[in-house]
Amino acid sequence: DSSICVPCAGTAIASCSGSTSVVACNDFDACTTNDVQTVDDCDGSICVPCAGTVIASCSGSTSVVACNDFDACTINDVQTVDDCDGSICVPCAGTAIASCSGSTSVIACNDFDACTTNDVQTIDDCDGSICVPCAGTVIASCSGSTNTVSCNDGNPCTTGDVRVVDACDGSVCVPCAGTVNVSSCAAACSTTQTCNDGNPCTTNDQETVATDGSVCVPCAGTLNASSCNAACTTTQSCNDNNPCTTNDIVILASNGSVCVPCAGTLNTASCNAACTTTQSCNDGDACTTNDQITLAANGSVCAPCAGTINTTSCNATCTTTQSCNDNNPCTTNDIVILAANGSVCTPCAGTLNTNSCNAACTTTQSCNDNNPCSTNDVVILAANGSVCAPCIGTVNSSSCNAACTTIQACDDGDDCTINDQVTIAASGAICTPCAGILEPSACCSNVNMSIFFDGFPGQTSWDITDSNGNVVANSGLYSGQSPNSQMNIAPAVCLSDGCYILNFYDSLNNGMCPFQSSAVGVSTFITPGTLISPGSIVGTLSLVATPGLCGNYNLTDANGTSLASGGGSFGSQQITTFCLNNGLAPKYDHDTNPEFIDKFIRKDIDTPLVDLMPNPVYNIMTVNHHFKSTVDVQVIDVVGRVLATNDIVQLSQSAFRLDVGDLEPGVYFIQINANEGLATKKFIKE
Repeated sequence: DSSICVPCAGTAIASCSGSTSVVACNDFDACTTNDVQTVDDCDGSICVPCAGTVIASCSGSTSVVACNDFDACTINDVQTVDDCDGSICVPCAGTAIASCSGSTSVIACNDFDACTTNDVQTIDDCDGSICVPCAGTVIASCSGSTNTVSCNDGNPCTTGDVRVVDACDGSVCVPCAGTVNVSSCAAACSTTQTCNDGNPCTTNDQETVATDGSVCVPCAGTLNASSCNAACTTTQSCNDNNPCTTNDIVILASNGSVCVPCAGTLNTASCNAACTTTQSCNDGDACTTNDQITLAANGSVCAPCAGTINTTSCNATCTTTQSCNDNNPCTTNDIVILAANGSVCTPCAGTLNTNSCNAACTTTQSCNDNNPCSTNDVVILAANGSVCAPCIGTVNSSSCNAACTTIQACDDGDDCTINDQVTIAASGAICTPCAGILEPSACCSNVNMSIFFDGFPGQTSWDITDSNGNVVANSGLYSGQSPNSQMNIAPAVCLSDGCYILNFYDSLNNGMCPFQSSAVGVSTFITPGTLISPGSIVGTLSLVATPGLCGNYNLTDANGTSLASGGGSFGSQQITTFCLNNGLAPKYDHDTNPEFIDKFIRKDIDTPLVDLMPNPVYNIMTVNHHFKSTVDVQVIDVVGRVLATNDIVQLSQSAFRLDVGDLEPGVYFIQINANEGLATKKFIKE
């Protein structure tokens, strides 16, 4: 009936042997592009697996990675590489180091300054740029190049004056000086001396010569216009109005004065007055003047040479010597020489008497009379040096020399001294003020101690130390004292004004509190750090019903004011500071409150938690501690004042350095406060 029994069907073509298609895909390879695969159009099976075209190197994804360009002058070296094949896209290179910020070298150079030496400059090892310009060390003055320059040494007798100056700074190395010019004719360098110019017509002949004797100004004198020396006169014709002469002439000096009066040739034999001449002569009598002779023309003597007696002549043959008084007490044999008319030729004078001790004839000189109590010591000497008055001075009544003073008893107003004395000069002036010898026992003040003992007095003792650490009072153990008894010690000690430390000790290390007992009689110590009020009941011993009481103590001044107190549980030692002012407890302000002092000083001052080096200390001290938490540090003096702590340098978690150089010498405390507790350590500032 043509019905279809088996539907039309064919034999399936084998996969990928028939029609196929190329489709996009992803081969999951970042280094390819245009990924495709071939699939069978019938069953969709993959005939050719998904694959792409390999991307060209450096045209795809890249990465910047660190590298080394082996250039010491760059930093941050990087290179760009292809993420697919690792090829280098951008070669390795770094950023050039800024000039002079990297390696440099110091090399020799020339700064062209003649005044420096050892010139160097700093250059960049990479680009050669100059980091520090070329410069040298300045040569010390006069140790390098110098110049010789002209100058004027102010001495007119020198020439070629020069000085040597430093070529760099101009300082003078050799002062200005010249060579002495021995031939200099400058006024200051030459001398004027008497000479003879060979001219009979001059007087007062002088010449100026240099140091070497060379002539600066030739010998010359002042023209004597009245000289009648033949070489200095002139002869003129004249008329002597003498009929007895012929060829009359007159001889004149240069000033026209007549040296030889007008005269002619005489009648040589005539002694007629009209025919004679009168000439100057010397009659051999020293007591005459204007000696004249009358001559005939032939020179024969008409009137012998004779002169007029000169009553004012001081020639020795014409004078007389008389005794006189020259009014000089230092001379003897006084005489005066008189001319014939009585005029004085030589004034009255005597022979000096060098032995004279007349006040007008002596000299006064300083000396030393070896008396420490005198001043202005003088000796009076005669002219020949013999002593007229021995060395002696004026007593210095204000002298404080030991040999010139007296020592008297006095009162210096200080009750703490004895044997007060004052040193007084002769005038009564005070050389050494009144003062005595310090005697501490004369000015100390009593302090009193009251102690209430715990159940074990034999464990308790105390001492008091001064600011230098010296023990000034102490006790032994109170072994003979009854338990829970009261002791009053008045006085405990006599103390001078100052600051002290009271130390109370317990030999069993539990302070002044007894043991605590359990119900079964097992005794234990009070837990350290537990606050126990003095006098409170802290427990009983074994099964005994009597309570154990804590002890206490109180140190008071003469007025009963508390200086230091304590007690209770304090371990092995309790330290309290106190001060005395005028024998009593000082009045503190809020910064030096005794309660504050007591708060910090009662801690264990020798705690092993703190170590000070060095101690004593002069300026810098190292502090080591064993606290784990942050610490607060204070420096405190012996009266409780908190001092400045600005000079702390932290060295580590458990150490710091402290500068105490500004503190006055004395005793101080370092207080360290931490979460774990409080520690105090004493140190001495030298």
